[in-house]
Amino acid sequence: MPKQEFKILGFHGGINDNTDSKDIRDIDMPEANGVSTSKIGKLIGIGNLDTALTGLATSDNVAVDIEPGYGLFHFSTDYEDGEANTSEDWLAIYDKANNRIRFYYRNKDGGSPSFSSSVVTTGGAIKPNYYYADGMLRISDSSFSQVSKWFGYIDSILYWTKDTGNTNNLQDITKWDSGHQELKSLNVLLGGELHLEDGSSASPDATKVGNGTTKKLILSYWTSEGGEWNGNYIFGVTPIYMGEQEGPISTIYSNFLNRVEETIPFYNNEVSFQVFIPMGTSATIGNETHLLGDSRIIGLNWYFKEQGTEDWIYLMNTDLREGGKHYWKAYNATAETGYGYWVGDTPGGANANSEREGIRIYNTTSTNSNISFHDTSSGSGTTWMTDGSNSTYDSNDTYDTNTQGLSYKQVYLRVILTNNTTTGFDDRYGFIRVWGGANSPIYVNNAINASGNLTKIPLKTDSGGDTYYIPLTLPGAGTDREFRVQVLNENFETIADSDIYTMTIANSGAVEPDDYEQQVEI
Repeated sequence: MPKQEFKILGFHGGINDNTDSKDIRDIDMPEANGVSTSKIGKLIGIGNLDTALTGLATSDNVAVDIEPGYGLFHFSTDYEDGEANTSEDWLAIYDKANNRIRFYYRNKDGGSPSFSSSVVTTGGAIKPNYYYADGMLRISDSSFSQVSKWFGYIDSILYWTKDTGNTNNLQDITKWDSGHQELKSLNVLLGGELHLEDGSSASPDATKVGNGTTKKLILSYWTSEGGEWNGNYIFGVTPIYMGEQEGPISTIYSNFLNRVEETIPFYNNEVSFQVFIPMGTSATIGNETHLLGDSRIIGLNWYFKEQGTEDWIYLMNTDLREGGKHYWKAYNATAETGYGYWVGDTPGGANANSEREGIRIYNTTSTNSNISFHDTSSGSGTTWMTDGSNSTYDSNDTYDTNTQGLSYKQVYLRVILTNNTTTGFDDRYGFIRVWGGANSPIYVNNAINASGNLTKIPLKTDSGGDTYYIPLTLPGAGTDREFRVQVLNENFETIADSDIYTMTIANSGAVEPDDYEQQVEI
């Protein structure tokens, strides 16, 4: 009798050992061992069921108890078990007897396949589901009895001190690691050890920083006049995890247990901030433990809000890798609390009537200087004055009222900067800001010095002070015209501020320059 040909075109219906045999579809199979049916029209061998898995279950010291239908998951990584940056294939295996996930690797470099020493403990019995993305394996429990976990290789180069990569950074976290998948807040990770510190006169000392045993995060702040911060403010911070995932916001509390928010009052202030992360008593950080409690954290976002309001406002980002424009620095909380603070002569000192915070903008010993304006950058000339011959100072260092500046004259303001701090300012340069001219303020980062050379403005001055001549135009005629000089650091933060000095400006007959507006012609 002739035979009829029957083509089997697919097996992707999977195993169906429950339906009556007469009802099984053409794409179903009642039984199949050692094959994969995932591709239409193909049966792909996957090895002998009775040898490989039996070997896993009986291997010394790596025994596993595999539950059929659960627990096996294949994934590939860019790192192998020995942490070399080479690709590797893995099997994640749920050991239900020991409530753990074990990892069996292929060893593609030519060695023998084996179990990794890395283990993820599940905390109890689970029905595991796996998901692999962005270099991390996520392990969840479909029975919803245990928290989800993550497993992956961490390669974080943190706390760079220069821009030349990991040869100049303070910590490398390079290891296989795991933990709770939840993106936890910093208050949870640090147990409420978030602190605000007033850094107006000194950085946090060793008592506030601690010895590194207790993980902490410190936001230091200091103020100067002339800003737009007005009110009582509350601050918060979020961790940034790998993949730019942002965790929950943590309020900085003055009393963590009672949830008392710490408020900082500001009034017409300019506010500067600096972040401190205690690293311990050594100048180096171990490469195993993250200073903020989770190896996945790569940054921080800071927020603020006014007391009595609900909405947080973004303040700034702290990159745990680069830190910022000037990178990170290992800080000695015992010996360096005063580093980087500009300290100059103040009222009551040797130059009480002529200098404040190390800024001198007139010379009490000169008879023709007023606020030390000059016709030239060499410090000479008085044609900018109405009457240079009558300019004298009385016992209170008040200039003769017969001596007045002339409106819109081109002048050079002599500024002498004296920073008595010898540490924390090496290789740092800043700006001089001058208020009071026809165009005000003006910012100067290069000025003519006492030798007549154009130079940058170092924040570390010579012992006798550094002299500069700043070109500007005197303002229009009027009485009590105010002049003021400030020193700014590389971040345009005010670190020294002179007194406000006044002078009468007489009408020179010069016409005020036109104001030019940008226009678009069509």
